[in-house]
Amino acid sequence: MAWTSLGAVRSSWQNDISTLARGYYDNINTTARTVDLTVDVYMSTTGGRSLTANVSGNGYIGVDGPTSTRDFSAGANADTAFTNYSRTISYNANGEASTTWGGWLRANNVIAFDQTAYITSSLPSIPPLALTSLSVSRVSDGQQNLSWSIPGGVTNTEVVIQRRTNDGAWTQVGRPSGNVSSWSDTTTVANRKYEYRVAGVRSGRQAAWTGTVVVYTTPAPPGVVSAEKVGSNIQVTATDLPPYATAYDVQESTNGGGSWSTLQSGVTSWPWTHVSPSNAVTHTYRVRSTRGGLVSAYSDPSNTVALLAPPNPPTGLVPNGVAVAAGTVRFQWVHNPVDTTAQTAYELRHRLVGGPSWTTLSGTTAAYRDVSLTASATDREWQVRTKGSHASWSDWSAVALVSVITVPGVAVTQPGDTWGEPVLPVQWSWSQAEGRPQSAWRVRLFDVALNLLEEREGSGDVSSVTLNYRVATGQTYIVEVQAATGSVWSAWASQQFDTLFVPPAVPDVSGGWTEPDGSVTLTVEEGVEDPAPPATVSVTVERSVDGGDTWELVLVTVPGVTFSDGESLSNGETLYRVTAIAASGAASTVIYPVVADSGAVWLSGGIGFSRTARLPLNPTVRLRASRVRSVEHYEGRTRGVGYAGEQTALTVEVGGALIDRDISTAEVDGLIDLVQDDEPLHMIRDPDGRRIVGVISDVNIPRKQAIARTDGTAGVWEFSFSLEETDR
Repeated sequence: MAWTSLGAVRSSWQNDISTLARGYYDNINTTARTVDLTVDVYMSTTGGRSLTANVSGNGYIGVDGPTSTRDFSAGANADTAFTNYSRTISYNANGEASTTWGGWLRANNVIAFDQTAYITSSLPSIPPLALTSLSVSRVSDGQQNLSWSIPGGVTNTEVVIQRRTNDGAWTQVGRPSGNVSSWSDTTTVANRKYEYRVAGVRSGRQAAWTGTVVVYTTPAPPGVVSAEKVGSNIQVTATDLPPYATAYDVQESTNGGGSWSTLQSGVTSWPWTHVSPSNAVTHTYRVRSTRGGLVSAYSDPSNTVALLAPPNPPTGLVPNGVAVAAGTVRFQWVHNPVDTTAQTAYELRHRLVGGPSWTTLSGTTAAYRDVSLTASATDREWQVRTKGSHASWSDWSAVALVSVITVPGVAVTQPGDTWGEPVLPVQWSWSQAEGRPQSAWRVRLFDVALNLLEEREGSGDVSSVTLNYRVATGQTYIVEVQAATGSVWSAWASQQFDTLFVPPAVPDVSGGWTEPDGSVTLTVEEGVEDPAPPATVSVTVERSVDGGDTWELVLVTVPGVTFSDGESLSNGETLYRVTAIAASGAASTVIYPVVADSGAVWLSGGIGFSRTARLPLNPTVRLRASRVRSVEHYEGRTRGVGYAGEQTALTVEVGGALIDRDISTAEVDGLIDLVQDDEPLHMIRDPDGRRIVGVISDVNIPRKQAIARTDGTAGVWEFSFSLEETDR
């Protein structure tokens, strides 16, 4: 055992005897609610004496308890122990205990010393007694009242209440303070099973849980109720049944929901069968859930089951009004019951239009039939009729028409085995045994590794299409063509071919950035090579301001042209891709970089941004960027939910100075005229290499001061404006 000390008390008797009483506790038993107490008595003497010891505790540690006699020789000068004077202490209802203890000595059977300095000690506490007799009463689906009994002598400081829902995990739902004996749960909802348990707490020490109690709230109605005729009975099925309903009540309406009567209460299994209902009326059903006295609302009404009757004619006949390939043709239809009974039989008949007699096929429950047919120049007509549980057939369906034809054929006529141009016009021939015209086509181009390079399709009776993809010289390609009449497609026709053609000379490009104009000036000449390649008949110039990731068309022209581009970067590298094209369509391309290093802000406007203002004096640029965002709040969530939209915004704010009659900067009137241009968009290029297109704001131009110059007084102006980026 691991005894724990309660302390000690010492006294002396005469001059040669002293005593010491020492207390210990151990064996705390929370089930029996007891703790063991032991007191040891020690004495020390210098004279030989015959002593007995006893333990006293004013009734706490048994008076007249066990004794022991020891002889001590004179001059022993050592403590001698009289031990194991013990008793068991019981805890009170609150789990608390204390005791008063001490000890005394008797010399030569005469009380020679009485230990009167007793010690009162508090022992370690245990949880209080558990609450009892927990009960729950249902007030409504939203309130359940709990009550319990408190054992005599228990004074709780608070009570812990736990609940679990639908056999889930236990969670705390209440913790009222004080020595309470009841509590109301107002957070419950319908269609649930709730279990509760409670435990008292005193000064942080929680008692054992009570037993659990269960309460149910009103069950939900079933989800979908459906009815189906089965022989002479009607089978009713209910789905999404609530988990804690114990029975169900079934009602019927024979007038389409005008009035209802109960057919059976206490139904416990599904589906439920309405045996031999009347054939003279219609039948509609609804169901409610019950558990004891708890009753749900009724479900939505089921479908209505009518009397046994022949079905309506089938609909949805496929194929109808189309051509199909000769061979096995699948005919399909939709059974249309009046009395909800499934299809039990069918008859299908077909013939060539105007033919003398029908070919009739029969079957049972399948809603399709595969028929082997040969091609014919005459359309074929067909009909179907079905049965349900009624003995009579439906009427024949409307007549459907289908053309059974020979599969068409195509052949690639261009290119042949070789091809000599980058531009590829694909041509093909069409044939169909019954003379039907082509109505649709598909063309695919692959490289030799069968990577799809381009796919085109269209409608109509055409026999050629020029592909957008430009084939390269010295390569092998495969072109495939497929065509159709109606929904009947030919097989793919394939042609493999090799390319070999000579491109024109690489164009000769020169020029660069022009600071006064804020533009790039380039000259494009026809290249010179030996031997002379095919002549260049046109030149395409493209621009990239993002390192070649994207390209913008600048112009299409002929060799020997000089032009200016006002949409290049004013600071940074602009790439120009110049492509020379021969009459054959073969092309040669060169990339020409132009580097600009302007410290000015450039504002451009007008048609093609052809008007430009140079703003080099103290330019300032500030950017403001954003994306559309919102916060939505939803019931049951403690915080809002953030959303980000597709729309973004970028605004550039520009400021600087102007000086009258300074050729290095724009004039005030020129800037005003540019801002008021009737084109909707302007362009800003800044010293950091940005190029932003958008809608400009008002320009603010206050006159700040005047300066003396040799040509007279010149005004110094400040300007500011902003531009919001838009699509071009």
